[in-house]
Amino acid sequence: MLTRLRRRITRKVRKHLFRAPHVVRAEMYRRMVRLDNEGTGGVVVRGARGEAEHAAAFRLLHEAYVEAGYMTRDASGMRLSPFQLVPTARTVVAVVDGVVVATCGLIPDSPLGLPMDSVFDLGSLRRAGGRYGELSALAVKTRYRGQLGRLLFPMIRYLFDYGKVLGLDGLVFCVQPRHFDFYRAFLHAQPLPKGYAAHYGAVSGAPAQAGRMHFADSLRWGQRRYRNAPASRNVYDYLVNRNLAHVESPEYSAAPVLSPGAIQALFGAPGGVIDRLTDAQRQALLEQYPSADYRQLFGRQGTSELYACRQ
Repeated sequence: MLTRLRRRITRKVRKHLFRAPHVVRAEMYRRMVRLDNEGTGGVVVRGARGEAEHAAAFRLLHEAYVEAGYMTRDASGMRLSPFQLVPTARTVVAVVDGVVVATCGLIPDSPLGLPMDSVFDLGSLRRAGGRYGELSALAVKTRYRGQLGRLLFPMIRYLFDYGKVLGLDGLVFCVQPRHFDFYRAFLHAQPLPKGYAAHYGAVSGAPAQAGRMHFADSLRWGQRRYRNAPASRNVYDYLVNRNLAHVESPEYSAAPVLSPGAIQALFGAPGGVIDRLTDAQRQALLEQYPSADYRQLFGRQGTSELYACRQ
């Protein structure tokens, strides 16, 4: 009862926070968080496993984006993208009793580029020699929203760890402008130059603010910022030092997470993602999948045409 009441009050406070000056919002955000070291309620955070868990994450993302007006309902019931096919991309899930209750994704830069390239100029970051991945596709089941310390920060810990495994220098992202201060308050995120878009096509024309988190800069800032913070609010210690048994430690693997059959099932429907790939996207994916059983998925024929030829 007290927990539900606290969450209700917290949601109301957050609504009013959007009207406060940035400095006030940042401090209030930091005071409101309560980090969870134990995976309270059986929460486990990990990279999604297999076709079923990926499908559950993509369905959750679809429902959240439809609800927010960021996309129209798709016949597949999933929000799918060519960038999810990059072999080293990861869909991160928070699972409770076998059910995916939250998800987000990390898409490393590759020959396919990043989703943000469609609107924002990332050339200066690339020319400076930095290697970045895009934090994207965040969604939380309605009843679990507002549980930052229990769900969001464990997923951020996984993303930070996986980014380091990949040798990334940091993460780029774009969010609704009113949510940008959250990432600035906790992670020292900085807005990208010319990083505001009044109409971002990837979310049905909603406004978006683009930013970046440089791992080394963010951690140096966090070490100073959270030096005297109590353990329940020390985000730096949480992301860097703590042994979190409920957060999987990611490992590098060049092998794709999904089998050819799973990719076909998720992305290969007639008129689906694979059918709609441009020639350039097909070539970029072919360069990243050396195995013939994967490469045939991205041949010049769409999968629906291949299917018809086999009948």
